[in-house]
Amino acid sequence: MMTTMTTTKKKKKKKKELTTTRAGPVRAGRGREDGGLEGVELNRDGNQASRRSSVLFGGTGLLLQCCGNPACAARSTEGRVRSRRGYLAQRYDKFQAVNLSEGMVGYEKSIALMKRRLFGGLAGSPRENLSIVELGIGSGPNLQYYAPGRAGKGDTITGIDTNCEMFGYARDRIAKLESAPDVNLVVADAGATGLPDSSADAVIATLLLCSVEDQDATLAEIRRILKPGGKYYFVEHVGAQPGTPLRIAQDVLTPLQRVLAGGCNLNKDTSSAIARAFADGEVTQYRYDVLPGRVVFSNGFELENPEGSGGVGSLISPHISGEATAGECILKRCPPRVTL
Repeated sequence: MMTTMTTTKKKKKKKKELTTTRAGPVRAGRGREDGGLEGVELNRDGNQASRRSSVLFGGTGLLLQCCGNPACAARSTEGRVRSRRGYLAQRYDKFQAVNLSEGMVGYEKSIALMKRRLFGGLAGSPRENLSIVELGIGSGPNLQYYAPGRAGKGDTITGIDTNCEMFGYARDRIAKLESAPDVNLVVADAGATGLPDSSADAVIATLLLCSVEDQDATLAEIRRILKPGGKYYFVEHVGAQPGTPLRIAQDVLTPLQRVLAGGCNLNKDTSSAIARAFADGEVTQYRYDVLPGRVVFSNGFELENPEGSGGVGSLISPHISGEATAGECILKRCPPRVTL
């Protein structure tokens, strides 16, 4: 059904559209010299995707979940597949898509409490015609928290991922939303989006920075595309405190995790990287452990979390989430400014 829909739209709209709407074609994009995006349509065969993988080690009960973003083959408008990484890589992309979309259900339930709190400000902002970019959108689990609240406000939402196999799952999620702006899905790298400078009012990225090769470069790209006063919303699992048994386990298992989970690192100091990238702006972030049935913050405060009765697995239980502002905040519920 979806393939037929895409084919019909190709005939009517030819090659004008660069990205997909809720019912439109998906395009694989790359940057142009003028700062725009160009790409080719992807049909339903390029369907699922995501950026996390999970491996359950038998009786140990250690759940390794994370966020690799394997590249996707580019498909031409004639339907030919130009493989960039070979047959096995394409099979891996498809495996990741299914595994990460269906295998992350427990994780998403456990982190839902924090995501609702994080994205509430964006969803409820009274500003209109916002440009929102989600990096590593994968199967679209974050859309439910902010997209319905932006309906009817003239926003543009662009979802970027390197694995086009995820987009079928993302489109299914979009179709189930009662109301939401159109979502453009683009194949591109989080560190080289091809988007124009200072073009985004908000950038969203969850479980992304653990798997990128260069956190500073990816964060620099986020700063580049953010407008002055724009906000970066993040949720990341991070390394435990140095010297703790959990951190020792993370350090030992990270090389294996990188192989099994698309380059994911269990022990990154993502908090410091974000602080460096937004040193001239403002960062409000919280550190906490996602445990079965509760969220425990670094100051000892706890929140009951009935949705997350299963937890997320001890190796990735340490998390940070928050907002970083590139200069003066322009959205509702901004972090307070401190005047000396």
